[in-house]
Amino acid sequence: MKKLPLLFFCVIFFFTSCSSEPAPLARSFTANVTATCNGIKTRAKVSAEEHNLLTVTMYSPKAVRGYTYTYKDGGINISSGNMNIDADGDYLPPTAFPQIIYNVLCTIGQEDNCTVNGIYNSSVEYKGASSSGKYTLRADFSTGALESIKISAINFSATFKSVELSK
Repeated sequence: MKKLPLLFFCVIFFFTSCSSEPAPLARSFTANVTATCNGIKTRAKVSAEEHNLLTVTMYSPKAVRGYTYTYKDGGINISSGNMNIDADGDYLPPTAFPQIIYNVLCTIGQEDNCTVNGIYNSSVEYKGASSSGKYTLRADFSTGALESIKISAINFSATFKSVELSK
């Protein structure tokens, strides 16, 4: 009779732990991002709102410090000081840091382009393809907050820190 509660607990634990799914990937967030692409180190603040509005504010390298790239409704606005340029969303090359982030985030939620590849500790790994290349993305299992993006073909890696999720 003493084994019955233990058996019940084990069955409940087994079914709840095996059936848990990762949280959906975060679509609204703000994060500090550090990245390297072909040896060039980049730091920026990335803010996304349901991936309909994406803002990338550059901190480094020095040549683009203070530039803000805002993607909205298929277009991009690039601003810095008195400069303000509106262009098509594909104005930047697919290997430019803001464009890489935009291209990858646009594929999130598209089952054909971004699928679960594995679960590791508290992270979920996704594989996907964007116009910047095939990528590996890691996110927090519980919250869906982005942790990293890697695109081997262009030697790109980015780490998301201080991620604040929005509703």
